Amino acid sequence: MQGTRLHKSKGVTDLPYRISLIPGAYGSDNGKDWYCCTPNGLFGNISGHQVTEHADGTITVSPSILCTASHEGKSYHGYLEKGVWRKC
Repeated sequence: MQGTRLHKSKGVTDLPYRISLIPGAYGSDNGKDWYCCTPNGLFGNISGHQVTEHADGTITVSPSILCTASHEGKSYHGYLEKGVWRKC
C-alpha cells in the first residue's frame, strides 16, 4: 500500500490526530516525533524507531512496525519503506 505523508499546517496542532484518521498516513510535526496509521487503521508512535527521510519526502522506518489493539483483537506487523507499507 502506498502511504501518505501528512505535514503540519500553519496554526494546526492536531497532526497526530489527523494521521490517526487515514490508514497508511505518517508524519511528524517537529522532525523527531513520528506517528503513523497502519494500513488496517491502527495508530502508532514510531519515534523510537530509526526514521530515514528521503529526498522525495517519503520515509523508511526500521526495524519493522508492530501495532496492536488488544481490546479489539487487531494488530499489524510490517514495514514502511520509501513510503510503501508491506506486511511481514
